[in-house]
Amino acid sequence: MKVLIPAISCRSERPSICRINPGISTAISLSKCGIGLCLSPVFCRMMLVLLAGWHTQVTARDYFDPSLLEFGQSSGQTVDLSQFETAGGQAPGTYRVDIYINGTFFDSRDVTFQHNGAGSNELVPVLTPDLLEAAGVNVSSIPALKALPADKPMGSPLSKFIPQATAHLDFSQMKLGLSVPQIAMKPLENGLVDPKLWQEGIPAFLLNYNINGNRNRRSQSGNKQTSQSLFGSFNSGLNLGAWRLRNTATYSYSAQTYNWYDSFNGPVKKTTQSQQSWNFLQTYLQRDVVMLRSDLTIGDTSTGNVAGQ
Repeated sequence: MKVLIPAISCRSERPSICRINPGISTAISLSKCGIGLCLSPVFCRMMLVLLAGWHTQVTARDYFDPSLLEFGQSSGQTVDLSQFETAGGQAPGTYRVDIYINGTFFDSRDVTFQHNGAGSNELVPVLTPDLLEAAGVNVSSIPALKALPADKPMGSPLSKFIPQATAHLDFSQMKLGLSVPQIAMKPLENGLVDPKLWQEGIPAFLLNYNINGNRNRRSQSGNKQTSQSLFGSFNSGLNLGAWRLRNTATYSYSAQTYNWYDSFNGPVKKTTQSQQSWNFLQTYLQRDVVMLRSDLTIGDTSTGNVAGQ
């Protein structure tokens, strides 16, 4: 077998007497010189450059030793931290999250999350048809969802029931974003809230008020005049069950006092004039009528901008 080795000549079968001839390439036989060949400095430098340019990419994932979490005597059970070793990995469970549907806030609820089961530690929500219905999804128009129990987990990702629908959890913000195509949403008027989200609220008494008053005194040539006034506006209400009682009223009071003075006889006359009044602007009783998606108002009130509607 013949090989070409630069700058080497061999005059003997013994490798120890091989002589280096710089700048000369000689074809030799391995059977004569064996494997103990002497290489020229130029060849060595060329090989070092080639070896330096050849590399293999090496990667390694982050690892945390669970034994560092053990204090004192070990219990013999190793803590499993594998679910936190990948980006976005979190422990499954129930979390209080803000739910957004197509970028609009819907509600804050306790939602159960589990791993997606595809070899990833990413959390996916366990949704129910009831939750989707309350969020505005037209469940009755989707046969696969309509056939499921309303209050039971769907058992599959949202995209399996609604094409192109997604659910993403922002764990740092505790925010669950649901993206559902408009074709799968209920057709609602602008600003209308689903009646299933209506709430009667708690029993309460409400009172907003604004009171202004002033007092003036004037004196001239011994005659004194004092005037004072008071004005107040009140918006009160009472909530009890589905009923709401509202009242708007104003109160006004004014008084003037005159002291007439005689330079020879002193004060000779004092008169006082005052008046007060209550004015009830509106008083009405109101409640929601869910089946008609409207409200009932009884009493003294205004109709608002009916022509604009």
